[in-house]
Amino acid sequence: VEIEKWNSAEAFKIMHDFTHQLKDNTKIKVLLLEALEKRKPFREFKFLIDKYDDYRDDWFAFKNAQQEQLVKEQIANLDL
Repeated sequence: VEIEKWNSAEAFKIMHDFTHQLKDNTKIKVLLLEALEKRKPFREFKFLIDKYDDYRDDWFAFKNAQQEQLVKEQIANLDL
């Protein structure tokens, strides 16, 4: 059984969802939203999140939870 990795549209949505769950009017939220609108949003997002250690840890926890959910959904949809 092969588990599919998410595509770039799904990865972008996860970054977007993470950003929108941050508290309003915080500097990091504004910066991340701006990064997601730039020409290379993945690189810009990574660059910013790496500069903010507290949010970086939150990002990886959020991303890991989303990856786990994706795997669970794929397993649930298997015809075994």
